[in-house]
Amino acid sequence: MGVQQPSSNNNHADAPTTCSTYDISATTNCPSKPESTSTPTSDQAANSNKQRVKLQREGKGGADVDSDYREIVDELSKIVLKYKSSWDIIIAGDMNASTARDKPNTRDKILLDFIQEHCLYTPNGLCDVNTYFHPSGTCSTQIDYIIESTPGKDGSTQTSCLKVDNEPLTTPHEIRNGWTNYFQELATPHHNKTIYHNQVELDCLLEDIFKSNQKSQIIVSKNLVKEVICQLKNGKAADSAGICSEHLKYGGETLIHVLTKLFNLIFRHCTLPELFEMGKITVSSVINKVTEKLHLNDNSAIIEKIQNYLQRGFTTGVSPIFAAIIITELSAEVKELKLLLVLALPDAQKAFDKLWLSSLLRKTYQIAIDGDKWLMLKAWYHELASQVKWSGGLSRPFSEKQGVRQGGVKSSTAYKIFINPLLNQLHQN
Repeated sequence: MGVQQPSSNNNHADAPTTCSTYDISATTNCPSKPESTSTPTSDQAANSNKQRVKLQREGKGGADVDSDYREIVDELSKIVLKYKSSWDIIIAGDMNASTARDKPNTRDKILLDFIQEHCLYTPNGLCDVNTYFHPSGTCSTQIDYIIESTPGKDGSTQTSCLKVDNEPLTTPHEIRNGWTNYFQELATPHHNKTIYHNQVELDCLLEDIFKSNQKSQIIVSKNLVKEVICQLKNGKAADSAGICSEHLKYGGETLIHVLTKLFNLIFRHCTLPELFEMGKITVSSVINKVTEKLHLNDNSAIIEKIQNYLQRGFTTGVSPIFAAIIITELSAEVKELKLLLVLALPDAQKAFDKLWLSSLLRKTYQIAIDGDKWLMLKAWYHELASQVKWSGGLSRPFSEKQGVRQGGVKSSTAYKIFINPLLNQLHQN
């Protein structure tokens, strides 16, 4: 599928042109011939796996050039909608717009909306490459594209180019390493060393106390294990062992019996299998997720009791929009009373990724989660390592020394425990 316009019209400039001729040809390839009751055209008879659609029209030009461009893109949309369910679609040629311009014009925005709406993507190695150069040498941009429909039937997309420090990464290996370097930097703490070591010493002291008086505080039943497994979502990616939630849901009573014994052993010894300690970004061990849910279920009453009522995130029955309502009402009141309102927002950027784990453990102890329950939480973050999964491959492992776990069931709850004292302090003052 292509959009082509004569270069004599200077359609690459941002200013509207006086006349535009559009020649649109559509090529759709199908791996397997779709069912059809219509009579094949001559092109289809020549090649049953290729269909070509062609229309030609002359643009209105002048002030209507953007409107005319939108009409052409609408025509492309109709073709994509008609064939995308059963055919692979390729759009190639001069699109008379750019997806990489710093300040996109109207046509750029139309093209970007079209690509996003239909889940289209640019193949590996073909992103951010300038294809138009102004004769004066004053500017250049990318206007020629090869754009494809997303493989698969779920409409999912995968990035084909990742830019890090203005350096494009295009191969799966390069992109995988780019993500790994990013997450590794987030997972490396930069705390004051003295405060950090003092906190670690306190953690070691608490650990010694709890281990010396250790007794099993968490015991789970088969019914509870089955109930928690049923709460897992279907269709999620498999973990590093190739296990997904469906395996546990439909594994039968024998599997439930074995898992119940495994979970009780884990809670009795406060030790996690090595497989649980190796996670993947956004893909954690499925059995570990069940373990986390069981641990969370045992501590939910304590957490609900101490949680500040101003906490609007990650809370059942409460929407974060309630926080916006409070600010809206406050703003309306000060306007009516003609008072000065100063609104200060704490910087919570990457708050989950940079959470101080030793401080989390201390605050967990302060809300009466102690003994085996505290030791289990510490076990989840002991020598934690992760990998990035990309295009079917795994990156090198890297240590996570700060932040709550990516994709962890308890991650949002752990953050609420960590931030709760700040809410209490703000509330009291």
